[in-house]
Amino acid sequence: VGLGAGVSSFNLKKNDFTGASATTRSFDERDKAFKLFGGYRFNDHLAVEGQVARLGESSIRYRGAAGALGTETYKATAVSVTAMGLLPLGSDFTLFAKAGPSYSSAESSFSNAALGAKTRSRRAGALVGVGASYALTDNLSLRAEAESFLRVGEAAKAGRSSVQMLSASLAYRF
Repeated sequence: VGLGAGVSSFNLKKNDFTGASATTRSFDERDKAFKLFGGYRFNDHLAVEGQVARLGESSIRYRGAAGALGTETYKATAVSVTAMGLLPLGSDFTLFAKAGPSYSSAESSFSNAALGAKTRSRRAGALVGVGASYALTDNLSLRAEAESFLRVGEAAKAGRSSVQMLSASLAYRF
């Protein structure tokens, strides 16, 4: 089991976020991310892992000729199950790669002085990642990972994105 924190980077499909009557848009596509994970290690080379991740949020600011029109906030979470290939390098250091299905939820909220609107999208996608683990003790390890959540959100609802997450985690092995 483990707990991780890091940074996320959204790759929003810009055409999904039009902003009616906006002449300019600005995108803030980085945020903090957190995850909780657990799994089972079958042997030195194969494991399975499940995780729940809060991927963070992105904001889009719309401006028109007369000034500010509003802000749209895009939030994403994901639940994933992955198969992991492990490559031990000595007794304390392990490289790994993982891939598997991911189920994401994206929520888009628009607000300005006059109104607010919210849409939500749930979608199946995929998670791929690579990382390294260093055993601090027999039971406690430190992990560094780069993960990519593919196919988050839908065009007609909250908007589409992929999300990349860089994280550091502490893992406890029973």
